[in-house]
Amino acid sequence: MELISFVSGPLENNSYLAINHNHCVLFDAPMQSFEKIDQYIENNHLTLDAIILTHTHFDHIVDLSRFQNKYNPDIYVHKDDEYRILNPKDELPTWINLDIEPVVPTNYLNDGDVIQISNMFFKILHTPGHTQGGVCIELIGDSKLITGDTLFNLGIGRTDFPGGNSFQLLNSIKDKLLSYDDDYEIFPGHGGKSTIGIEKRYNPFLKG
Repeated sequence: MELISFVSGPLENNSYLAINHNHCVLFDAPMQSFEKIDQYIENNHLTLDAIILTHTHFDHIVDLSRFQNKYNPDIYVHKDDEYRILNPKDELPTWINLDIEPVVPTNYLNDGDVIQISNMFFKILHTPGHTQGGVCIELIGDSKLITGDTLFNLGIGRTDFPGGNSFQLLNSIKDKLLSYDDDYEIFPGHGGKSTIGIEKRYNPFLKG
C-alpha cells in the first residue's frame, strides 16, 4: 500500500491517498484539495473507492461534496461527527463564510472496526477529545497511523471547540495510540509526520 500526502488550503490541511494497484482511499477532503487530488487520480488512472473522515470540522470537509459528485465513493464517518456533514452551514464558526454542501454518509465507523476496501485493510480507532466522533486509522500491515487532529508532530488537537474535551483527548492518545510500537509513523491532519516513539519521548503535552 502506498500513501501519498497532499497539503491544501489556508490552514495547510493534510489529506492522504492510500493506493493499492489502481484503487485508492482518501482520508479527509479539505478546502482547496479537490483540484490537486482529482488531477493525481486522473493522471494515474485510479479509482476512488472511499473517503474516510478523521473528523468533520469544516476545514476537513469543504471539498467532500465535490469528490462525491464526481466519483461517488463510499463516505465513512463516525456517527457522533455525522451532524457536521449533514448540516455544515449550521456548524460553521460565525467568522467563517463558506458554502459547504451537505453530504449523507454511506457507512459509519466504530471503534475496533477492520474495514476492507479493494484489498486494503484499515483498523478504526475511536479517539474522541478533539471532536466527539474523531477517529484515527491504522493502515494494517504498513506500520502507519492516520491521526487527523488527534495527535500532531509534538502537539495534540485543540479542545476548545464545541465537543472538545481535553481529558478525553489525552486518554484517547494514551490508550489508543501510544500502545503502538515506537516505529509506527503518524500522519496528522496538519504539519509533518512523526513516529509514536518520538511522541512518547518528546511531545510536551504527553509528559506524565
